[in-house]
Amino acid sequence: MTVWNGNGPLVIKWLDSSQPIAVNVRLGAELSALNSASGRIYLANMPLDRRLELIGNYYRQSRTLPKHNRKDIPREKLGSHLEMVRENGYCAFFSDYLPEINVLSMPVFDLNGNIVTVITLLGLERDTDIREGSELFRQVRLCATKVTRQICGQPTKRMVSEGNSPNNLR
Repeated sequence: MTVWNGNGPLVIKWLDSSQPIAVNVRLGAELSALNSASGRIYLANMPLDRRLELIGNYYRQSRTLPKHNRKDIPREKLGSHLEMVRENGYCAFFSDYLPEINVLSMPVFDLNGNIVTVITLLGLERDTDIREGSELFRQVRLCATKVTRQICGQPTKRMVSEGNSPNNLR
């Protein structure tokens, strides 16, 4: 679970897996805004001027391009990628940054429709099917929608249309 600290996602909650997974993410770690699934959720939903500023800073300071589906995303295609993330309401990495590790992030919204936190699931590729429609995908979506409703937030139309009616969330 992360919150936005002004420049990137900050890990505020970390639950260890019952299975050993070698990742270097701990409580208090600041993640990359472009090279983390949670960072892309925040970027996709922030005001355009701030998003462009952060993207510009990244491309000036980094030698590596962001990835999606194991392919580099050139700067001119990043905007459409982030729009897809915003419209879909999730960001998924399939071994994009960590070999054999899948990552799925989804936002939690406040009363005004702003993101307050991002919930992320990561696991070994062989055990963690995070494709849209999978059981784990559905569970993460259900969790994000439930927390959004518990804090009186405004879920997106996509959250509601996937069968997360108020009666299913109690």
